[in-house]
Amino acid sequence: MASRRVHSWYPPGLVAGAGVWPGEGLAGDKGTSGACCRPLTPVSTGAEEVLLLARRTDLRRISLDTPDFTDIVLQVDDIRHAIAIDYDPLEGYVYWTDDEVRAIRRAYLDGSGAQTLINTDINDPDGIAVDWVARNLYWTDTGTDRIEVTRLNGTSRKILVSEDLDEPRAIALHPVMG
Repeated sequence: MASRRVHSWYPPGLVAGAGVWPGEGLAGDKGTSGACCRPLTPVSTGAEEVLLLARRTDLRRISLDTPDFTDIVLQVDDIRHAIAIDYDPLEGYVYWTDDEVRAIRRAYLDGSGAQTLINTDINDPDGIAVDWVARNLYWTDTGTDRIEVTRLNGTSRKILVSEDLDEPRAIALHPVMG
């Protein structure tokens, strides 16, 4: 069975939140940046390489296998201002921050199973990063000037850094290195 790669990409003005594997960074055009995740077992999309995109009011899955880079909007309701996106290759969830509704949410890659993980004591969630090895989710909040962590299911939330930060934006992890 072929493996799949999921790439997270952020348009100009937004910041990457996903960890980059050494030598696998995805260089975009016009000053954009991106990040790759480890190879995945294929799911129902049929594409072997996929780019995930947070576009304010929607999330998109773009096939990098097709000549026209076919994109599909994930069928998730109530996305108001998605900022950052990352992916858990083990359970197949896409995680994103939404600045307008002040929440961190997740859904499966096909858009099903959408749920809010964090929506209390959060002001301006920005960067997000999935640690698929330790099963943690990290994010930055430019409103509270904090970096926080929770389990991937939203439990065991903790503040990691709350001092000497001025509007933290991006966050990147290297889950294999710890």
